[in-house]
Amino acid sequence: MNFVETERTELKQRFTDAIPKEIVAFLNTDGGTIYIGVNDDGSVCGVENLDDSLKKIADIIENQILPDPRDFVEIGTKFIEQKHVIEIKVRKSDGLYYIKKYGRSAQGCF
Repeated sequence: MNFVETERTELKQRFTDAIPKEIVAFLNTDGGTIYIGVNDDGSVCGVENLDDSLKKIADIIENQILPDPRDFVEIGTKFIEQKHVIEIKVRKSDGLYYIKKYGRSAQGCF
């Protein structure tokens, strides 16, 4: 599988604090997919703590983004080159989503 970062595809080496922002941005625009465990050049580096990362992502979706985005976000995994990659598919939503702790400010909406 070839990974290329585009307007609708975001590649992340590992789980970072930017994930909520990326999810909200895709919800508020045309949707997209975030791959965690993939380098910027498209090579697969894998996710070391798969279960921990999946729990953190589920927490973000359930508790940190408003309104509830679960109907628009799907979390999955892929096993590529003997490594685990997390795939977060975000569909375009029909409303305005934001990060709960920042509210509907410019800091919370993307």
